[in-house]
Amino acid sequence: MAELWLIRKMDMLVPANEQTLEALRKMKPGQWYRADIKMPRNVKHHRKYFALLGAVFPHQTMWPTFRQFRLKLEEALGHGEYHTNGRGERYFENESISFANMDQDEF
Repeated sequence: MAELWLIRKMDMLVPANEQTLEALRKMKPGQWYRADIKMPRNVKHHRKYFALLGAVFPHQTMWPTFRQFRLKLEEALGHGEYHTNGRGERYFENESISFANMDQDEF
């Protein structure tokens, strides 16, 4: 099934582009369909996030690399899970913030 882009108008969802309109026209009337609705990521928010991190990073001395700084910040924000390895040591596994893995509401 195609990826459909919809816009909410009043109390209904309507096609946001020609490709979605064509895909909807191919659907059988009266047939049930299941959809997972996600708000697409706002690239400007993503850029602001990294700009903010980039502005703060030079003013700290705990983490030598930007990547370590970002991962530790996301750990402090709770964006991931703690696990225990076979030796009983706890470690944090960050969740991805990529566009494919996270919608705008979650970001």
